[in-house]
Amino acid sequence: MTMTAPTEKLQCRFVYTRLGYSKYLSHLDMIGVITKAVRRASLPYAITAGITPRAVISFGPPLPLGHESLCEFFILDLTESIDPEEAKERLSEELPEGVIITEAIFPYSRRRQPNKGEMVEYELFFTTEKACEMAQNFLCPNRVFELESKGKLKAYSMEKALQSIARNDRDGLFILKVQFFQSIPDAPSVSKISTALERHLQEDEESIFLIRRLSITSL
Repeated sequence: MTMTAPTEKLQCRFVYTRLGYSKYLSHLDMIGVITKAVRRASLPYAITAGITPRAVISFGPPLPLGHESLCEFFILDLTESIDPEEAKERLSEELPEGVIITEAIFPYSRRRQPNKGEMVEYELFFTTEKACEMAQNFLCPNRVFELESKGKLKAYSMEKALQSIARNDRDGLFILKVQFFQSIPDAPSVSKISTALERHLQEDEESIFLIRRLSITSL
């Protein structure tokens, strides 16, 4: 019997934006949008086995609803080599406004390592300095806040989630640049932190002009 060596998997990593109205699409909706765009772009994607074959595609961490992002990504398995620049252009043409492919990396080799979480960098935009200062005071390592979970109030500590925070004002807006750890034990998600922040601001809640994810780095 002749043994054949396993072939190396062909993969491409696509980085894309979520701007404007696309920030209101759920993670599941976005998966559907991307998958349909891959088919319409006629990329040579690999499919799963079984009764209902689907594109072999994996996505990065979900983006909280209402947040913009410059750094979303997905990894697509392929059946043959592609020109990454051509693939980037063809995919962008099939995506809705605000969703733009900014980078295509091929060939891409995913490093197999234990998942230790991610560090995510955000910018929080405010229309008033008062709200910006209130938010900066709220986002501190010793902050403990409560949110309802399964009908009960649960306490969350910011200590393991908050990495750094700094003012970065520009263009007439008051801006905080914040780094969070997420997907690690005892660290509340960015979605929970932003919900608690909006409640903390109360009457100044509308002064949060925009929340935007800038980068994701695996730990």
